[in-house]
Amino acid sequence: MKTNHISGFGISTAVHIGLALFLMPLLFAAETKPEEPPILPVELSMFAPKAPEPAPEPVPQVAPKPPTLSPPPLPQSKPKPKEKPKPEKPKPEKKMEKPLPKPKPEKDLRQEQEQRERREAERREREKQQQREVAERQARQRAQQETAARAAAQAQNAVPVITNPRYRRPPSPPDYPRRALESGTEGTVIVRANVNPSGSVIAARVQKSSGNASLDAAALKAVRGWAFVPATRSGQNIESIVQVPVNFRIR
Repeated sequence: MKTNHISGFGISTAVHIGLALFLMPLLFAAETKPEEPPILPVELSMFAPKAPEPAPEPVPQVAPKPPTLSPPPLPQSKPKPKEKPKPEKPKPEKKMEKPLPKPKPEKDLRQEQEQRERREAERREREKQQQREVAERQARQRAQQETAARAAAQAQNAVPVITNPRYRRPPSPPDYPRRALESGTEGTVIVRANVNPSGSVIAARVQKSSGNASLDAAALKAVRGWAFVPATRSGQNIESIVQVPVNFRIR
């Protein structure tokens, strides 16, 4: 309690001191006399009145001029049509005249003449050669045609040669010669025989020998006794030639 009383007293003291300090200037101001305001000098100046300005002179009014009438416009003439410019004809071009050829020397003229003659001679020779070739070709063709015609005629009338003939009856084997058999000689004989339209052999000869005369003779004897089927042409029997092998083998 004592502490609170002391602090309250201190605060009260401080408030009174502050209030006294605040009021002291006011008290001193009330006691001082008021100062008189300073006197200001006043200057008066007089102005003379201005002279009145003169009235403006009246501007004379000019009467407006009457409007001038312009003459009526003249009728305009139609413009003439412009003439089209005529096309200029093209000027003919001047032909350049070719200069005349210079005359060749006599030596060149002679050489050209010789070349022309040589070319002409070669041309004639080629033509002759072609004609010869054509003639030779035609001659060969004629010869071939004639040969073919003769061959056809001969073939038509020729006696056919048959290498694989057919037999009317089985051929009888040849007799083996005794000496050839004893010596063991073997061989083959090719016999060429002419056969009539009936199929009989009318002639025979050795086409190829066996190398042994006795074998060749025995072969001819055997073939002459054989009978063949005759050849035919256009349905008719004709003469023919047959070639037959005759073998001699020792078994």
